[in-house]
Amino acid sequence: MDYSNFLIGGRVIEADKCVLRRIKAEDSDEMRRMRIIEDDPSVVEFVEGLQATFEGLLKFAKGNEEIAVAGVIGKRGFVGDEDADLLQGWICLYPDEVERLTRLKDAGLLKDDFDKSEYVEISYAKYPGAASGQMSSGLRKVVEILAEELKDSGQKIFLTAYTDQRNLNSSNLLRAVGFSLLGQIAYHSDAVTLDDFWVLEIKTPARGGSEFEGDLF
Repeated sequence: MDYSNFLIGGRVIEADKCVLRRIKAEDSDEMRRMRIIEDDPSVVEFVEGLQATFEGLLKFAKGNEEIAVAGVIGKRGFVGDEDADLLQGWICLYPDEVERLTRLKDAGLLKDDFDKSEYVEISYAKYPGAASGQMSSGLRKVVEILAEELKDSGQKIFLTAYTDQRNLNSSNLLRAVGFSLLGQIAYHSDAVTLDDFWVLEIKTPARGGSEFEGDLF
């Protein structure tokens, strides 16, 4: 799958409590907010693959054929003027690792049609002090966008997420969006601790129905 124009492309997409768009890598103020997110201790503690250099951060913000990155932007009317139109967090999609998926299959945590499905890992991070509700709103909209994009393809996609069992905020976010907790797995094969393993099946929209798996609140 080519992630270059996956998810957002050049669009600005309104959700109920935020706006989604590409991160403006050319905007120094927006990149400064990206740096603040990546340096926040609560993000550093729980999120892997953070960018130590400006060059790495710039490359991440732009996305490529292997990752899709959406900026979660403050929506006027939901946040105050001081946060409106400013970056409140990011959501990133990328292929889940085959080695880890194989271990999940062997542990009985994946469906029998494992080899016929696409498993896309999702990660996210919030700007420190950003108003609550924006990340869950953005993530719900991401699921809706994916369902819409897949409706004519016949492709089956499962979103996966892995959370430290201490990270209750992240667990609550995933539950709110409809992810199911299926068990625990070592994120890396040599890890000494287990992470919670979450899955959400992307379902194409049906008339009068929901594109989400699970209850939302």
